[in-house]
Amino acid sequence: MGAQFRVTRERGKVFRDVPWAAAFVATVHPSSILRMDADDRPAGIAGLVADLTVVAKLLK
Repeated sequence: MGAQFRVTRERGKVFRDVPWAAAFVATVHPSSILRMDADDRPAGIAGLVADLTVVAKLLK
């Protein structure tokens, strides 16, 4: 995606017609949630679930 791409800014968005796939959704790696402070972890999990919900809808 290039040097200007930021997962934190683009997560949950669907990108279509990229050279290597028909579409993809930017999201964080699940292990990053495990490294979060305990107070931040619920929001991290909610964000990942929201991203995966976008993926599920894309696959239907």
